[in-house]
Parts: sequence; structure tokens; C-alpha cells
Amino acid sequence: MGVKISTKLLLLMRSTLFSYFFGISLFLLPYYSVACVCAFTGDFSIEKMNEYDYVALVKVGKLIPPIEKKDDESIQRYFEAEVTEIDRFKGGPISKLKVFGGHRSFNYHTSCDLGIDPGEEWIIFGKKLNDEIEINFCSFTQI
Repeated sequence: MGVKISTKLLLLMRSTLFSYFFGISLFLLPYYSVACVCAFTGDFSIEKMNEYDYVALVKVGKLIPPIEKKDDESIQRYFEAEVTEIDRFKGGPISKLKVFGGHRSFNYHTSCDLGIDPGEEWIIFGKKLNDEIEINFCSFTQI
């Protein structure tokens, strides 16, 4: 003897389960989702350029795997990129950049990734911290 379940009952069960899981996901979403938001607005200007310690056109070389830096309650992820300067406009010579965010080649992604890849040329707007030039999604760094 088989149990006969009506189509109407199946649809009701399916919509009830969907509503249940959808409701749970909305409850948990604020705890597990983060978006990249930058504080600056407006157009690029000389005044904004003066905020950066390093400005150059570089060619990206090898990417060095991410480093996890624990800072009180948060974890900051970054990797390093070897670079060759094509033309430097501000700051001293460098051969490496600290890039905040993740990269698909390291199986770690964030909404703040720049998408830097070896062989590409980038205009870098970096800030100096602990004798290293750092870049992130919120700088004017562009491909």
C-alpha cells in the first residue's frame, strides 16, 4: 500500500520549508555578511593625491600567498605582490606591495579584492605603514 500525497499538499510543504529556511537565512545574514564600503566620495584631486605616500605606474610580477594578521577582534588578510616600476611619480623605489583583501589564486575572496594579476600594469596609490607600501580597494589604485 502506497501513501498518496496530493499535489496541493506537496506545494504547501515545499513553500513552508522554503519560508522556514528563508527566514533563518535572513536572521543569520547580518552575522555573516560584510560588504566593502569606502569613505571617500567625489572626484580625484591634487589634494587627495597628497594623502598618498607612493604613486607610480607598475607592472605586477609574482603574487605571494596571503598572510593573516590578527588585530584585537578582527582578522586582516593581505598578500604581497612583487612589482617593477615603469614610472614613479611620488615616493621612493619599491619592489613589493602589500595588497589588502584576497585573491582567487589563493582560494580566498572578499568584496574588497582589487583583482591584481601578474603581468598587468597598474597605477598605484599607496600609503606607507611600517616601511611598506599598502594598497586597498578604497585607494585610487587602478588598472
